[in-house]
Amino acid sequence: MHTDPAGAAAARLHLGLSRGEVRAADVTALACELFDLGHPGAAVREAMECVPARLPAPDLAGLARRLLAETGFDPDFDLAPGISAVSGGRRRAGGGGRGRAAPGGRDGADVAGVAGVCD
Repeated sequence: MHTDPAGAAAARLHLGLSRGEVRAADVTALACELFDLGHPGAAVREAMECVPARLPAPDLAGLARRLLAETGFDPDFDLAPGISAVSGGRRRAGGGGRGRAAPGGRDGADVAGVAGVCD
């Protein structure tokens, strides 16, 4: 289903959001994967500069939504069966498609204060 690490992390985060059970570890995992891929987005920087585990649940959910939106994550049918590909109702954002996170960043993004966050 989701074989790339960023896509798998995005899928876990999407499922957590849909169930109302966002885990800080999933936010951190996706942010770290995207950072490692050179994605310079604001949500990635925010997740790397804060401690997601210390965020109140509504703020953590908001950060999770921003991360997914920023990467262009598009859940596949397994994750969002209510979105019908036949009816043309599939959402496409940023070219991610098929439940993958699509990093749109430049190589070598420089984010201050992230040493050790993803280790």
